[in-house]
This record gives sequence, structure tokens and C-alpha cells, in this order.
Amino acid sequence: MPSENPTPRSQAEPTPDVSKSDHHLDLELMANVFVNPMKDLFHGTDSMDHDFITKHTALLFSIQYLLHQVLAMSGLQLFSQDRSRPDVYLRASYHQKEALILAQPHIGSTAEEHSLAKFFFAGYAAVCASAEMLFSQGHDRDNLIDVTVHSWGLARGIVIVSSTDWPRIQSSWAWPVVEKQIRAGFGYEPSPTDIPAYHMVRTLTFGVHPAESRALCLNAVENTFRSISLLQQCKDKELAVRLVSSWPIEISPGLDDLVTQRHPVALVIMAYYACMLHLVSKLWWVGDWPQMLLQRIVNTLGDEWAEFLQWPLGILSTSEHNVTTLNRDREVSTPSG
Repeated sequence: MPSENPTPRSQAEPTPDVSKSDHHLDLELMANVFVNPMKDLFHGTDSMDHDFITKHTALLFSIQYLLHQVLAMSGLQLFSQDRSRPDVYLRASYHQKEALILAQPHIGSTAEEHSLAKFFFAGYAAVCASAEMLFSQGHDRDNLIDVTVHSWGLARGIVIVSSTDWPRIQSSWAWPVVEKQIRAGFGYEPSPTDIPAYHMVRTLTFGVHPAESRALCLNAVENTFRSISLLQQCKDKELAVRLVSSWPIEISPGLDDLVTQRHPVALVIMAYYACMLHLVSKLWWVGDWPQMLLQRIVNTLGDEWAEFLQWPLGILSTSEHNVTTLNRDREVSTPSG
């Protein structure tokens, strides 16, 4: 999520007081909400019809933490388009901080009026956390792997936050749009066995011990290759949003632990996850993170695991940023504070 203290560019530049009201900038963020970030999340005019926009806007102004979260997301989206706008990044940071403070007392609430708000809040916060990976300079190159694992946990928060509210969400005005997102790409049949590396990586998991770790690695392989197969068949943005959002939810948190421990098989699986992200890299909150992540994995595993990484390297090398030429110490642009 946006850092509360963005890395200063120089000590000579004073830090602006972003806690002060900036009505002009907030109006710009609000005007941008349904033009860009919300349009990307709920792709297509059929999904975001007038009724949805009207009721969603009313919800924003009735639940303050949701309004702050959406303004934070809008600011990060604007900054992704124009890195010369530190003002919107800093304003996004302020709104994110306010959203987290205001939402905290309601996370465990069973109040009906917060059901939808918490659901949207968790989803938008996860998007912001992913976007922040592109912008933050507050982590070293090795930490790229751990920051990604952290984002998986935040994505799972959507399920945790909304689990008790699901019946209310299904009976709400938002359900037709939410259901359409959930069902995106259901007309396509994934064919993971058509991907050349599938059998090799699947076989690799059989050597993982204990059995519980082996099972969760195998599940991760299946889900990752199924997602890659679907994305190769269908370029629909709704499917891209669904898969990038649901992948961490469908993967056991035990994989997080293995990756954190730098288990080589778990890192190989993560390399294919990076490949999946590359296929949705046109989403503004994904960007060139897959290239940076895969380069870090390659550096961590070394030459002895190179054969297992050839396929994702080949897929990402077709992009405008060839991952094999990325500098491992590449700096990510961050606004000054």
C-alpha cells in the first residue's frame, strides 16, 4: 500500500503537508475514478451501468473509509500514467492512511451497512498494494520476492473480510457486476498440458517433502498453468482481473512460507506466476513487476535451476523489457516526499 513516508529525493526539498485539504486535487481524483481505475476493474459499459455507478457513488459518500480507499486507488492510477506527478502519489498515500485508520473498527463488524463497503474496500486495497510494488523504493532487490508474498496475503484479505457478508453481497445491487467478474472466461477450457513446461514443472513437485508441502506445490502448479492457458486463449480484461485477483486466494498460504524460506521448487512456481502476471501486464497495477520479479528469482536460484526457467524467460523476453537484460540493481521511480 502507499507508503506513509515516501523516500525523499533530497533533504533540501521540504515535505508537503498532505494532511491539509486539497479540494482541487481531490476533485481530480474523484473525476478520474470511473474514467480509469473503476473502468479497468469493472470492464465494459454493460458491467458499469448507470445504476451501478449511481449506487456505488452513494456508497462512497456514506462510508468514509471506502471513499478514502477509492481516492487512494485513483491517485495511484494517475501516477502510473504520469510519474512526474508526485502530488497525486502523496495524496494517494494520505488517503490510504486515512482509509486504513477509519476501516479498522469495522473490519470485524457484522453491520449490514458495511457488508458491501468492506468487500469493495478489501479489493481496492489489494489493488493499491500491488500498485505500490511498482512505485516504492523502500525495499532492496531481494525483497521483491517477499513484497510479492505480502501482496498475496493482502489479496486473501478479500475472502477473510467478506466471508460472513457473502449472502448479503449476493443479494445486493452490486451482485450482477460482481458475479460477471467471477464468471469471466468461464466459456474457455484451460489446457495446461499444452504448455511445454507443464509436465517438467509438475514432475519437479514430486520431490518436495513433506507430503503436505508437495500437495500444496502441486496445487499451485495446476492453478498457475491453468491460468496461463486461459490468458493465452482469451485477452478479455475481465478475465485478467479475475485471475490476477483470485490466484492468491486459490493457493495455499503454505506456499508463502516455502517462498519466504527460498525453497527452490516454490521459487520455480513463483517464476511461472511472474509469467502469468506478464500476460496481464497491461493492467496498470501490474506493469513491469513481472520482469523485475523473474529477474530476482533467476538471480536467487542460479544456473543449476536454469532449465526450469527457460520457458518463462522466453515468454517475458518477447516484451519490450527483455528480462534477461534487466539490471538486477534497477531502481524503481519513486516520488519525493
